[in-house]
Amino acid sequence: MCQRELKKNENDVHALLNATPEIAFLMDQHGVILAANEATARAYHTTVQKLLGARVYDLIPPELDSHARTKALEAVDSEAPVRFEMEWKGRFLDHSLYMVKDENQQVTRIAVYVRDITRRKRMEAELQQAEEKYRKIYENATEGIFQSTFEGRMISVNPSFARIHGFDSPDELIRTVTDIGKQLWADPQRRLEMTHLLRNQGSVENFESRMRRKDGSLQWISINARTVRDTQGNILYLEGTMRDITRRKEAAEALAESEERYRTAIEHSNDGVAIINKNGRHQYVNRKFVEMFGYSSPEEIIGEPVTLVVHPEDRERVSTMNQRRWKGEPAPSRYEFNGITKDGQTIFIEVSVTGTVYRNEPVLLVYFRDVSERKLAEEALLRSHKELEHLNRVKTKAVNHISHELKTPLAVIQGNLRVLKPKLESLAQDSSLKRILDALERNTQRLLRIQRETDEIFEVSQEVEVSVLTDEMELLRERLDRLGNVPPEVWSHWGALKEWLGRHSKDSTEQFQAIDLYPFVRMVVERRSSALGTEGWSTTWKARTILPYLWTRGLSGRLWRAF
Repeated sequence: MCQRELKKNENDVHALLNATPEIAFLMDQHGVILAANEATARAYHTTVQKLLGARVYDLIPPELDSHARTKALEAVDSEAPVRFEMEWKGRFLDHSLYMVKDENQQVTRIAVYVRDITRRKRMEAELQQAEEKYRKIYENATEGIFQSTFEGRMISVNPSFARIHGFDSPDELIRTVTDIGKQLWADPQRRLEMTHLLRNQGSVENFESRMRRKDGSLQWISINARTVRDTQGNILYLEGTMRDITRRKEAAEALAESEERYRTAIEHSNDGVAIINKNGRHQYVNRKFVEMFGYSSPEEIIGEPVTLVVHPEDRERVSTMNQRRWKGEPAPSRYEFNGITKDGQTIFIEVSVTGTVYRNEPVLLVYFRDVSERKLAEEALLRSHKELEHLNRVKTKAVNHISHELKTPLAVIQGNLRVLKPKLESLAQDSSLKRILDALERNTQRLLRIQRETDEIFEVSQEVEVSVLTDEMELLRERLDRLGNVPPEVWSHWGALKEWLGRHSKDSTEQFQAIDLYPFVRMVVERRSSALGTEGWSTTWKARTILPYLWTRGLSGRLWRAF
């Protein structure tokens, strides 16, 4: 081969070496560089000419020198290629050492090829981190994760899947369960339905079914799954997740049962029931409500404002109370208003209102009761009461006047009889005159007893009146308290009124006990009549004097008796 051809071959070799971005150089067994490409020169920040004759071990850090020498000796001794990785200045380098032999098959030189694998190493590290992250997610997920064949064999499951089905580990479940449909599904037909959907649709979501645990107990499961296909579209397997929804299903069933129970109770209630939303409109009404206001169906009322069934005279008052309630301001929970039916009739309504939550929204739950008959009866009773009270006041005034008018003449007559009787007895021996005097004295004493008992009746009546007024004041106070925001001056006048009433009581410091008033008064009247005489007219007169008065004051129940 002529010199020209050798030169050409040499140039071709250099061109070949320089064409690659990888480091490539030739060194002897001592590390002296015999040839190198330009990539090597760039890596060591020098030129090819300066690299020739230099020892490569002098160009690398001391901490890498020993490892590089060891690998070179390993290649020489084994006479086989050696591959290893080294990190240098934040870069990962992959070294490949190949032995170059002479004509006697002796190793004389070592060809070194170095590739920068930093990017690959970083990608591998990131991939490893991602795999570790997803492995932890897979292992620690609360949902069961699975892969299975369409025929019913498990390929892989995570620990949660095993726990959901009562197995100690994924390996135990995979070994034990050889037919998913028969061993895990309470109804194997449901699995066939799911696989049919997967074949046709490719995925299912929230597919619910009852499944069987290892111990045979049943549970509710919700499944999300999809099919996995190869590049040709052939189904390989299915994979997905499942959750144990037993508690949710049981809670939903219990809630549905509870809702049905309360719906039945509400629908058959004797009171009208309505749910009012925050916009002041009917969101629900029961059957009784519809009937109460004369409508044909709930649809006529639902969506309409609450004032639909309120008489125009009371609409502003009812609207104001509802607005106060929604603002959190004091408002009565029980009150009455004049309602109006569909055909315009006025009815008296008593309502009870409370706040609650319906379909995750705050609402008012309102109970309606038609009290028209009661109100009419109360008005009739009140009229009778007023008439009777008026007659009683007239009678009381007349009796009181007669009592006062009799007191002085009777006292004069009694005094004169006491003076006259001894004188007449000494002058006359006629027995008829004596009988007349005795009868006159006896009847005078009887009239005086009647007058005293009349005073006692008036005193009792006054005590009763004070007691009744006090009770009525307490009831009125309770109603005022429910309204809230009562001005202080009202309570000041209230205290003054109670103090004034207390002055009409004989002894406001006495202790009291509850008695049945009517029988008690009758017993006292009869006892006093027996002690003073058995005259029937006296007992009848006393009973007719005080008992009707007590009834007119509403004391058909109980009074407080001092003891």
